[in-house]
Amino acid sequence: MSNKKIMSIIGIIVGIAIVIIGFLLQNTHSANIGEGYMKFGADFYTEIYDVTRDVGMAITHSINDLIVAISWLIVSIGAIDICFFSYLLTKASKVSDNQCTTITVNDTKNEEI
Repeated sequence: MSNKKIMSIIGIIVGIAIVIIGFLLQNTHSANIGEGYMKFGADFYTEIYDVTRDVGMAITHSINDLIVAISWLIVSIGAIDICFFSYLLTKASKVSDNQCTTITVNDTKNEEI
């Protein structure tokens, strides 16, 4: 097996690993902030708590969306890697199948002077 074929197979395996990592990353979520309700003795503190909780939840949802977007980017990179190295593997296979050995014979003439 030629060196190009081995490197192409390794590239395909790496691409598959990248795709798997991308899908595993989709199940990762940042910390959740409880959506519970708390009431304090003063209305000001209750309002501040509600606003702070809402901001925290918005940041958490944004981080989760960013994780999903990055994981799809990683899956896309892995898929491109698989396609590229599959192309190189088929190209290397075609080249090695079409190669033939040529024998050249040195044609010398013996001439009498």
